[in-house]
Amino acid sequence: MSDTLFERTHVEKLTSPWVTLGRVYHSAGEESLTIGMAGSPVAVLLIQYEGKSSVSFETGELKTSLMLDKKNVAHVQGSGTLRCHSETAVARIEVHIHSERTKKYSPLRIVPQNAFTSAISATVNSLMNGSSQLEGTQGLHLGLALEQMREAAFDVNGLATSPRARLDDILSIMRTHAANPRFKVSDIAHLTGYSDRYIRLLFDGASTPNSVLRGIRVTIAQSLLRQGREDIEAIALASGFNSVRAMKRAFSCQGRPDVFRL
Repeated sequence: MSDTLFERTHVEKLTSPWVTLGRVYHSAGEESLTIGMAGSPVAVLLIQYEGKSSVSFETGELKTSLMLDKKNVAHVQGSGTLRCHSETAVARIEVHIHSERTKKYSPLRIVPQNAFTSAISATVNSLMNGSSQLEGTQGLHLGLALEQMREAAFDVNGLATSPRARLDDILSIMRTHAANPRFKVSDIAHLTGYSDRYIRLLFDGASTPNSVLRGIRVTIAQSLLRQGREDIEAIALASGFNSVRAMKRAFSCQGRPDVFRL
């Protein structure tokens, strides 16, 4: 970096072992930043909110460049050198994510502004401008944004996927596997690649993944009980329960203890 005024401030409340999030300001000049290491690529999101920058990313013999204007969002993945040059003062928010899903190389490109990048911008600026707390649901929304970006490793398509669509995918997986007694909520993380925390956030506090899976199994069991074609132990196993006792407990939790009188 040339001898120019430069300031990089990390937002400690939003920094974790897998994400570094902060606000960058520098006057006219160039900043050079090494991201990632051999075998450990990083996904980076640049959210420009003041000024214009010429940005380039080099890794080996590959180089991509673009102009980053006010309100533009740029995305890149890999290990290499990120350079930002400007003729006037600029300010931006940077998000660096380490994820096992990060691609070895994804070229520098402009991606659309969306609810997630807007949530990050608003919250970071609020904290950096003196606010000591995340107001209302701001923290939850930002948590969803960062978790989604981590799971997608800033994949362009992943950024466009809504939490509602991801929740629908999870519910579909639950319905498909609910009848298997070996299937657990923890298996959803393996099947989708999402973290357990992100999966819980998607249910937004109205319910939990465990209670929803239990409800699906209760519905299956209730249908089989009404048909009266199998003994109760077989029905329990066919509904995804390990025992009749577990099935009865689930019916009680769902507020349907009288179903066994059918």
